Parts: sequence; structure tokens; C-alpha cells
Amino acid sequence: LFRSYTYIISHSAFGVRCIAAPLNVAGEPKFHSAIVVRDDSPIKNLVDVNKRSIAFASELSMSYWMSLYLLQNAGVSQPGKSAHFDHHEDVVQKVLRGEFEVGSVKDVVAQRYLDQGLRIITMSPEIPAVPIAVAESADAKLVELVTTALLEITPDSTQNWDQEFSHGFALVDDSDYNSMREILRALGHNPMSWSEVTE
Repeated sequence: LFRSYTYIISHSAFGVRCIAAPLNVAGEPKFHSAIVVRDDSPIKNLVDVNKRSIAFASELSMSYWMSLYLLQNAGVSQPGKSAHFDHHEDVVQKVLRGEFEVGSVKDVVAQRYLDQGLRIITMSPEIPAVPIAVAESADAKLVELVTTALLEITPDSTQNWDQEFSHGFALVDDSDYNSMREILRALGHNPMSWSEVTE
């Protein structure tokens, strides 16, 4: 299982290929990045984020890069202090405690906290879901068996799974991630370079 961002890099560097990805509640292999604030925050839109402190998810998360893209397009050129956190829930907690004024998290995480004082100010375009990928040299029969097993998973059998993976899986293709490659390029980040991830 790869993050959408690390899959893009790994596909280029090592030839891994995606076979399936988890479905969201609407039955699509996609998610969104949500820009969030505390419910009592005066921040109403992305323009208001200028010079505000921002908590981001990991730099290895496509949600982070999508948020940068949204901020850039909104003309936010002077953000305040910023920091990265490994888990999206950590970002939410930093915002709710007032340690950061703005946060960037996956939509499925943001939705969990809307009744606990969190507010979404904008939602990104769709991001292809985190893929399950196989090595370029993987045995074709084994790949077929794994893919079939994933597609047979139903919500009835995943009641105790994490919400992000509890709605089943769908087939995905490498081309589904091309829109994210374009966003990375628009940010001046080379999605073909593994060195940019490991430095």
C-alpha cells in the first residue's frame, strides 16, 4: 500500500504499478484534501490564510502537495509558521488546541471532527486514492489472485477496518495519477525524481 505521492515516485524510480485502491463512501477510489480551521476562527477562505500559521500532513502525503497548490492558486504568498506532522489526526489536534490557525488534512479525517469544533473552509479537487501496487516483476497469476481478492471485499466484511478502507476496492490504472503529476510539476517539484524524496 502506497500513499498517492510515494506511488508516483516509486512508479518512476522502480517501475511498481498500481492494481487497486480503496473506495470512498460514495463508491469512488478518490479523496479530497480539506483546509480546516477552528469553528471560532475568523478565517473564512483561502485568501484569509495569508500570514497565518499552518499545520500540514507529511511531505510524503499528496494531501500536502494539493494544499500547497490550492494556496498558490489563491495567491497566498506569505504563510506564517508551518510544520509537518506524520498523522492527519495530529494536524487536527494542533488546530483544535490553537497551536496552529490552519490545517490541511484528508477529507475523511476532517469529517470526523466537524462536531468537535472543526470547520472546513475549502475542499480540493479529487485526488486518486492511495493505491495497492506490485513490483514490475511480480508473478502475473499472483497479481490476478490478489486483485480478485481485493475486488471481492465488501463493506459487510470490513466493519472493524479503518474507515478509509472499509468501503471496498476498485481497479485503478497508473494514468489515474497523471493529474497529480501535473500538480507536482506546477509546483516546481519533479515527481520523477526519487532523490527529492530521500534527501
